Amino acid sequence: MKFELGIMGRGFRFSVCTLLLCAVGMGMLMAQNSVSLAQRKAIAKQIKQDTLPYLVNRLPERINSPFSEYNPLLLSDSLFFFTSMRSEVDDDNELFFDTHWSSMIYQADYENDSYSNIRALSSVINKGKYYHPNFCFNKAQDHIIFSRCYRTINEELMCDLYESHRKKGKWEKPVLLDNEINGKDFSSTQPFLVEMADYAVLYFVSNRPGGQGENDIWFSVYKNGKYEVPTNAGSGINTAGNEVTPFYDTDSAVLYFSSDEWPGIGGYDIFSSKGALCSWTTPKNMGVPLNSEENDIYFSLNQDDRSGYFSSNRPIDDNHLEDTCCNDIFRWESLLKEKDTMEVRQDTVPMVIKSLFPLNLYFDNDQPDPKNLKDTTTARYGFLQSAYSQQKAHYLSQVTDGEERQWLEAFFEDSLAGCHAKVQQLLSFIEERLAQGQRVTLSIEGYASLLHNSDYNRHLSQRRIVSFVNELKAYKGGVLRSAISNGWLVIKQLPYGSSKSVATQGDAVYGRQAVLQRKVIVWDVELER
Repeated sequence: MKFELGIMGRGFRFSVCTLLLCAVGMGMLMAQNSVSLAQRKAIAKQIKQDTLPYLVNRLPERINSPFSEYNPLLLSDSLFFFTSMRSEVDDDNELFFDTHWSSMIYQADYENDSYSNIRALSSVINKGKYYHPNFCFNKAQDHIIFSRCYRTINEELMCDLYESHRKKGKWEKPVLLDNEINGKDFSSTQPFLVEMADYAVLYFVSNRPGGQGENDIWFSVYKNGKYEVPTNAGSGINTAGNEVTPFYDTDSAVLYFSSDEWPGIGGYDIFSSKGALCSWTTPKNMGVPLNSEENDIYFSLNQDDRSGYFSSNRPIDDNHLEDTCCNDIFRWESLLKEKDTMEVRQDTVPMVIKSLFPLNLYFDNDQPDPKNLKDTTTARYGFLQSAYSQQKAHYLSQVTDGEERQWLEAFFEDSLAGCHAKVQQLLSFIEERLAQGQRVTLSIEGYASLLHNSDYNRHLSQRRIVSFVNELKAYKGGVLRSAISNGWLVIKQLPYGSSKSVATQGDAVYGRQAVLQRKVIVWDVELER
């Protein structure tokens, strides 16, 4: 069977009873998943109509290449890992082109919604012309389990699972997992390790004999230094089709996975199910916008439990509906402060606006109006942000450290460039709510770096706040100006200067800390009738 490269609980105790439950579940497949075509269409229609409160954004081109990216995972809130499939040659001959691909595991530094210092893992892990599409880490991040795949003489893709340990900062030579996991006649891939107090569970995907369908989710208990015979996760999860890319959240005891058989709206949809091993609740479709009419796979959850990533080949926009060849990585974020709160009243702030906050707006050094102690300025933030963006080449020329250059480039392309669209979205919302007779209050704080004294920095941070107020006044020719004058648009201004800035070694105009400290923050928006 050809294995496709791209599709590649707390307190729950392992026992003999669990294995018996798995065995009983094997005969329940048709009863649970015999959904008629008419029922599937009705379910798909309902899923499309019931858009859920998630904000979904495609990651920048720095991560997403013209080819395919998979398996996104954010660790420790600062290290981002993913896999990328790239061509090793530039040739138009389809046969030649098809046989010269590689897939490697990459990591990047993550800070302030920016991804920098992107590099491949050691060649000890990313070996030669093998494919390395999938991986997982233990909690300590010193143990990696990953797929190593190759093409057979019949051009079928076969995958095995390997593991490596990191000692003294370097990955050791990978070891093939034992024959309980791997086999010469089937593939094992897409691992996810769950660590318990005195044992661990390795979930993975395989097309080995004895499953429910084509590719199933399996698990093996690791205890006393040995992997036990893999067990099928059962018909509560697996179907006659394909179940792939498992991600297990131990805190909630929920398994996230993708399936092309459970009722959905696309090729592969993302589902969730509560349980462990082979005892599961009926999978729930994660809905729109996490799912689309294409393939949505590799769901992951960040440590904040409110955001994460997935991979999808959905079109870029409505003008690229035919362009679904390759997978990109997307970031998702919940727009709910409380998981059970779904109602949005007219006098509350919509989740899509709440997701903007805190809104960080960055400034060039000593801007606006350098070298003075005034509290006012005629400068507008939009012009200041545009001028700052044009200084990218100059800033990069002042930084020699390669890692810092990558971070700075990411800052200009992501954090700074994204300011304009967010400001326009916020101002449009303010205009709308003022027109509905609501009083709007904004809370804005101003900051400066430590490159001048505290008194000077307080005046500078006040001018930065005023530049944003000027942007409000100039919006659409001044439609918000009267609301500011008559008190319907209230702006709370808090110029902190450098009083909350933290000094670090090597602070400089072009240094990371100074760049991040020169800003105003719009914290939130309040509405009153």
